[in-house]
Amino acid sequence: MGRRPKSWKLAVGPGGARVVARERAWGGNVWLYTYDRGLGGSRKRTLGFPVRDAQGALVPDAVERARREALALSNRLIEGAVAPEPKPEPVTLGALVDLFRRDVLPGQSPEWRAESERELALWLAFLGARLEVRRLGAREWAAFVRERQSGDVDARGARVATPEDRRPVAPRTVAKSLKVLRHLCRFGAHYRTSETTFLLERDPTEGLAIPREESPLRPVLDDARYATLLAVADRILMATADGGTTRCYLRELLVLGHHSGRRVRAILHLRATDWRPDAGKHGALLWRVGPGNRKRGAKERLVPVTRRSGASCSRTSASDPRSARRCCFRRPPTRRGPSIVTPPPTGFVTPSASPGSSTSGASAFTARAGGGPPPARASRSPTWPRRAAGPRTPLRC
Repeated sequence: MGRRPKSWKLAVGPGGARVVARERAWGGNVWLYTYDRGLGGSRKRTLGFPVRDAQGALVPDAVERARREALALSNRLIEGAVAPEPKPEPVTLGALVDLFRRDVLPGQSPEWRAESERELALWLAFLGARLEVRRLGAREWAAFVRERQSGDVDARGARVATPEDRRPVAPRTVAKSLKVLRHLCRFGAHYRTSETTFLLERDPTEGLAIPREESPLRPVLDDARYATLLAVADRILMATADGGTTRCYLRELLVLGHHSGRRVRAILHLRATDWRPDAGKHGALLWRVGPGNRKRGAKERLVPVTRRSGASCSRTSASDPRSARRCCFRRPPTRRGPSIVTPPPTGFVTPSASPGSSTSGASAFTARAGGGPPPARASRSPTWPRRAAGPRTPLRC
């Protein structure tokens, strides 16, 4: 394979007014290049004709014409007839926000548009509308994270003078504001002002870290706590409509959550038809993944279960075989009063009992409202136990 021939190039003029005529692509049109000190780079324009014929040979007339064009431009640069283009003004935060509101916000949903407006107002108040966006850096970024988390700056960007009025916020709240600023800067870095220039040369927030919050919703249940809860799960009872009690689903919920890793809400939405005992070795559960557990668009996925999970699902489906479309963990039908009851531990009395008397039975400890008929003067709020007078004894499950 032969070596590719070099492109044609010609340089004319002294330093400071030097013009280079060359091919950008072999056999393509000729371009003129000259250096601009104000821009800090080269300016170029095309002559609109090539210097080679169809076979790739140089055409002397075209070469001479390109040389004359380059020499004429060099002479105009020496005489000062070609004025450099004006240097663009620095982009301020206020001007960038106005463009963002005009081009980006109309395409957002009403809820997200209102949230973006609040975040933009926050940044205008914190940084100022006259701030040059190119000067934004790690110092302003870290200052906002520090002052917003400590409560020195409120949600409107105003500084809180008195320490009593300062309200610290979580890292996720700060991250939401920082993401809006990064979206704003990326919009300016991709906003084209001409064929070769953009509104911002680069994104000033690129590479800056956004604070993160680990496990913001709920703590992790370790194996020791899981074993402790599983040991006392059978002691929790549910009240029925006839005034009796029955076992609750705490053991099944713990086993399914431990072995499947699903959230409690997804487990509670399981129906009897979702349990497939004939699928897999120990059975399978039909989980729904997507926008909502029962809405249109949710994807169904049949996942095999372990031996303990399969036994829990079989026990739950056999406890209420009246309707296959009901939820697996369905609340028993009750009238009013407690629905989950358990005998009170030693040392507790209810507010209706005297300090010297002891109370036992299903009505001593109420965990939720609903179940048998309440007393005549009972309060609507749940009756929580309190400790009787005497030495304190630690309670252990």
